Amino acid sequence: MVKQGTGDDVCLRLSAGTDKLIGIVVHSHAYEKDIELGDSGLKPKVTVGVLARGKIWVDVEEAVAVTDAVRVFVSDTGHVAGKFGKTADAGKSLDISKFARWLTSTTGAGIAQVEVDMTGRSQATADA
Repeated sequence: MVKQGTGDDVCLRLSAGTDKLIGIVVHSHAYEKDIELGDSGLKPKVTVGVLARGKIWVDVEEAVAVTDAVRVFVSDTGHVAGKFGKTADAGKSLDISKFARWLTSTTGAGIAQVEVDMTGRSQATADA
């Protein structure tokens, strides 16, 4: 999950419960290794695909079930900002269940499929 940056065409990693969510970065093999990719991921100013509505596989930090709440982490303290899970962590996660739902379960950390509709993003709730 990424947030709106300072410009209309800028996305950034999550960093706070007040971030304006814009969608989930879509994986691609089309990036040029020497030009667009750095040691820790995409370089600044690279165009990325961001899913605003639909189904996508995401990184999860814990086991999830289709009936669980959907949360995204906004802090790198004890988590990885932008990854997903189910457990509330005060000041470090957002509940996005009002516009997202799990489509698959996991038995631990890994990947799970989620369906999102970012038109409801204003309903994200910071966990307190």
